[in-house]
Parts: sequence; structure tokens; C-alpha cells
Amino acid sequence: MVRGKIRELHQKLKSIKDEIDRVMLLSLSRDMENMERSGTTGNQILQQLEGLVATIGRVDGTTQAVETILNTLASRSSTSNLTDESRQEMERQTRYKMLELDWFPTINGTPDDPESSHNYITAVEKYILLSLAYESMVSRQEAISPVFKMTFDWIFSPPTDHREAPWSDFSVWLREDSDQIYWIIGKPGAGKLTLMKFVVQHNALASNLAIWAKGLPVVTASYYLWMAGIHLEHSQEGLTRSLLFQCLKQRPSLLPRVCKKQYALIQALGIDACVPPPWKLSELLHCLKELSSSAVGTLSELNNTAGVKICVSSRPLNLFRDAFWSNPSLKIRELTRGDIEGYTRGRLESTVSFRELSQISSDEAYGLVRAAVSKAYGVFLWVKVVVGMLLQRLDAGAEILTLFAIIDSLPEDLEQLSENIRKKPIIDNEHKHPDISS
Repeated sequence: MVRGKIRELHQKLKSIKDEIDRVMLLSLSRDMENMERSGTTGNQILQQLEGLVATIGRVDGTTQAVETILNTLASRSSTSNLTDESRQEMERQTRYKMLELDWFPTINGTPDDPESSHNYITAVEKYILLSLAYESMVSRQEAISPVFKMTFDWIFSPPTDHREAPWSDFSVWLREDSDQIYWIIGKPGAGKLTLMKFVVQHNALASNLAIWAKGLPVVTASYYLWMAGIHLEHSQEGLTRSLLFQCLKQRPSLLPRVCKKQYALIQALGIDACVPPPWKLSELLHCLKELSSSAVGTLSELNNTAGVKICVSSRPLNLFRDAFWSNPSLKIRELTRGDIEGYTRGRLESTVSFRELSQISSDEAYGLVRAAVSKAYGVFLWVKVVVGMLLQRLDAGAEILTLFAIIDSLPEDLEQLSENIRKKPIIDNEHKHPDISS
């Protein structure tokens, strides 16, 4: 059965090659007649012939390579009874070889019946999307949750209408034809990813981008790098697969154009016969390049591709400062101070000890709040940990000067704070210190 299928494919390949040769010769004959009538010079004719020979050579080389693959398959199938596992492995190797060849398919051959055609195309689309997806692709985004309730609506408001610290108007940047990356700056634990998730899920993002797109369809995609995750969660391959998956899921009609070879091979071999192979990075980058005119460009040219807007969030490292120093930006610590102060005051005021302290000396009590907020430097997790420490010491009867001393002794860096807690807990042994990883 397998050998018969291979013979059939071999015969189809030969017929296709013969047809290509016939069409090329006919085209050459017509071109020669046209050039003679138009007075084309001998050198021009020679150049035309050389180009045609090169094209025929590429076609013939690809045909020979495919013939080699088919002959190998025929040889293997005739020497053993293939198990399902062996058959799948052989099909997988066949796909690898076919994807490596230099050929440019034209997508056609869907079923004539409209309903069958729709079902067939949908199945092919699902197959290719499945091959791009990986298990933890959305796990990082789903794991992002605010340390406490925060209000990020200000991101879509004009800077003059909200808060004291100025920032580049995000909504204006979304609507205008800007080729600059928007940079959101913040320390680890400052809420950058929470803000990004808020932006991606907000209706105002789509409405503002629609103005910029001027009637063209808008495709949005996001990637949350996670160094503690698996390789695909902090690698170029993971980034590329995730962006491709999101873009193509929103615009599946682009699949035949973007993933030409994959689409054509599924048509040739059948959906049921194919097992999704792992993508090579070169293939992913090629697909992104194919997609550039519609949604997103290659990784190295994203910012220079027409029709693309990029918003990134990062730590304030020199690497990013050098690249984005003149770009529209937002320092998250200057805009979340109110939320952090409200959280700190609310947690402390919820205890009897702090309320009693504020009755004795309101200035000192709320000076403690200001000291904690100031040293937090916009880092939500830092505040959560330190407020937990202060509450436990308040319950133990600590004086206000002791609480100020605790704040002064703590490092501003979140990682150093975590290390200090592990090495030498500031609170008494009978009290459990808060978990910094929460």
C-alpha cells in the first residue's frame, strides 16, 4: 500500500516536471518571437536565455531531490513491514527533507464542495497553529496578578489630567504614525507586567489602534519573557513562535501565504498522515518575514517595518537607556505612588496598634507610611514584604523609632531584600516572615 502510494507520487512528480518543461519551452518560443519583432539585441536575448536556464536548473534540481526522497521511501517500504511508529517517523523525515528544498508552492486543490472546502481549510489551519503552540505559551501571562488592587486606567488618559509626574501620552502614541518604540520603565516587582497585561486586555487599546490603522485590520500580540521558565519562555524561538501563533490565529487567512511549504505539504500528504514536526528557527523567521506586510516583521526589523507598533517594558538598564533614551516613555514608579501609599496606609490602619500609635503622634505614624513608600521606589513587592514586617513588629509592641530603624536598615533592591530575609530574619523567631515570592 505504501509502495503503491509512493509510485503514484513519483508519477505525479514526473508529470508535473514534464508540464513545467513544456510550458517553459512554449514561453521561450513566444519570448523569442516577441524579442525579434521588437528588435531586442543579441545580448538581451542571451540574458533572457541564461535566466531561463537557471530557472530550469532550480526546478530540475528540486525535482531530482524529491525523486531521491521518494526512491528512499520506496526502498524502505519494500524491505520491511512498517509499524505505525516507523511510518510516522518516515513521514516526519520526509517533511524535514521537503521543507529544506528550494521550492515555492502555489496553494490550490481544496475540495470543490464549499462546505467540505471550509472544513478542510479549517483543519489545515488548526494543524499549523498546533505546530507553533507550546504547552506553557500563555502560562506566564496567566500567572501575572497584581500584588494588591491597582488602578491603571491613567495609562489611557492625557498626562495633564492625571497625577503629578508627566509621561509620554500613551493614547496619542497609539493613534499617531510613530516609528518609535514606547518604553515602560520599572524595577523588578514594580508592576510592569501587570500594567502590560492590563493594556493588552483593555478595550481602549483596540479603539486607539483602529484610528492609527485607518480602516485596516489590527492584529495584536504580546510576549512575557520569563527567565525562570522553560527555554521557550525566554528565547528567540519562543518569542517568534508565540508572536506567529497569536497573529495567525487572529488572521488565519494569511496561513497559506505565510507558511507556504507547510500548507502545501499538508495538502500533498494529507492531514491525518502528518505529525507536527518541531519548527526550526530559520523557518520561523522566514514566516515572520512573509507576514511583515500584514502584521509583523522579522525580529531584527520590527521597529522599521511599516504597520507595526511596539511597546516594551523593562528594567532601567543601560542597554535599554542607550536604545530608547529619546523614545516616548513612562516611569511606572512615578505613576503608581498613590496606589502604593494607599495600600501601605490601609494595611497599617487596619491594626489596633497603628491606630493607637497615630492617636499618640499622627505625624510620626504617617511619617512611617511616607518612609516606606519613598524607599519602595515604586516596587509593589517590596512594600508588601516590608509592611508585613512592620505589622508583625507592631503586634509585638515595637516602638515607632524601632520601626523607622527597620525601614532604614533594609536594602532598596528586591533581590537583596529577599537574600537578607533568608540569611537573617528581622522579625522574632516566633513570627513567620512574609513570603517574598508571593
